[in-house]
Amino acid sequence: MPTVSVPISAIVGRGICVAASDGQRVYAAIQPIVARGDRAELSFSGITRMTTAFLNAAVGQLYGEFSET
Repeated sequence: MPTVSVPISAIVGRGICVAASDGQRVYAAIQPIVARGDRAELSFSGITRMTTAFLNAAVGQLYGEFSET
């Protein structure tokens, strides 16, 4: 199973991750990677601020779609 690095700051375009809409863009990048059976390695390099609204949209949705294994 290959590992694909996902640079969060490159997707969002800055180091502040507060909006759910930014999280949705990150989710859109992660979801196809996991769906094809690869691992997504999230890089938070350069991120200085983050909210739960962002994280719920970016990562939380994946829990409803995929199992732990």
